[in-house]
Amino acid sequence: MNGPKQDGISFEGFEHDLHEALSHLYDPVYRPSAALRKILNIDVEQSTKNLRIAIIRAIEELSPEPDVPNNARVKRVYETLCYRYVQNLSQEEAAERLGITSRHLRRGMPEVLHTLALYVWEKRAWAGNQDIADGVAAARIGWRSQVKQELASLNDSTVSTVASVDEVFNSAVGLVTSLAARRGVQLVTSLQTGMVAAIHPVALRQVLISAVGQLIQLMSTGNIAINATKAGLYIRFDITGKPVQSVAPPDSSFILEILDAHDGSMAIEQNENQLRYAIDVRSADQTILVVEDNLDLAHLYHRYALGTPYNIIHVAQGQRTLEMVETYKPAAIVLDVMLPDIDGWLLLSHLHENPATGAIPVIVCSVVREEELARALGARLFVQKPVQRQQFLSALHTVLNPAEAL
Repeated sequence: MNGPKQDGISFEGFEHDLHEALSHLYDPVYRPSAALRKILNIDVEQSTKNLRIAIIRAIEELSPEPDVPNNARVKRVYETLCYRYVQNLSQEEAAERLGITSRHLRRGMPEVLHTLALYVWEKRAWAGNQDIADGVAAARIGWRSQVKQELASLNDSTVSTVASVDEVFNSAVGLVTSLAARRGVQLVTSLQTGMVAAIHPVALRQVLISAVGQLIQLMSTGNIAINATKAGLYIRFDITGKPVQSVAPPDSSFILEILDAHDGSMAIEQNENQLRYAIDVRSADQTILVVEDNLDLAHLYHRYALGTPYNIIHVAQGQRTLEMVETYKPAAIVLDVMLPDIDGWLLLSHLHENPATGAIPVIVCSVVREEELARALGARLFVQKPVQRQQFLSALHTVLNPAEAL
């Protein structure tokens, strides 16, 4: 796809050259391309040194305001760029500083680099009016901060939740069908049924609506193929529009903010007259129901499970356990026995004897030191509070993989 140009230079070509330059940022013999020098306004003489200065300056200009939340995407992008290219840390070292895995960092790097490229490109386009350029940058940071606050508010009523992909997929397609029809665009869908995603259903629906909506705005006819399939620990949403108009890559900041908040990712591919969104959200096949009246502990268990195949669903009222089991069909239950509305021992016994729940492994997690009683009443495992992360994850692995314990 041929995007817009500045002085005969396409954005795609500039982005490619910028990525290459970043990998040679501290190489004294590297010489940047003429196109890159032109966009960055670098003289041929001492081009390597000036390239490094120009790129580091651009990274520093992405520094967010102090009131931006620590987990906001704009801050994570800035810190990633700083660790990798300003401080020249390895990928493993940068991941450790960011508190994420190397795999997670690798998945996120294409969008981090795309953000930097888009910022430099847009800044060059507004070079004649610095006030406008500064205003656009400030507005973007403030907007992202507001998005992050609204996402936090969305999840405030629960520790975590899951989305039925069937329901969200079909409702999202139904909402954008009339918009597509106005543009003469046909939606072609394919859905692997029965999938559950570890993301708030409102958030997932908005991701799909935004992605399809962006494609529709770039089309006056043609088809958008929307597919959802299971891909390992993730669910892949493949959204492809053809033909699309020749424009700059769409600003997908809103979609990325939502996905970042739910351990998801997205890649955008442009090819000829086709634009494709590849969106991954974590599968919630191994949903863990935590029956715990202490909300702080429930949040702690949720943090323990981040980056693992487990998705934590929380209920504070023991009397709602059967209702939650029927709704979410958990792979395992973590049960506190000191509950305010029902005796946890009676609940454990009922879960064990009930044909509908008897096969679900229960881990009793309590300050009460009654392991023998817990096992006698049907618990698969007993863990005494306080619980460390590795102990918590090991307990889940043990009850969900009984064959390995033999």
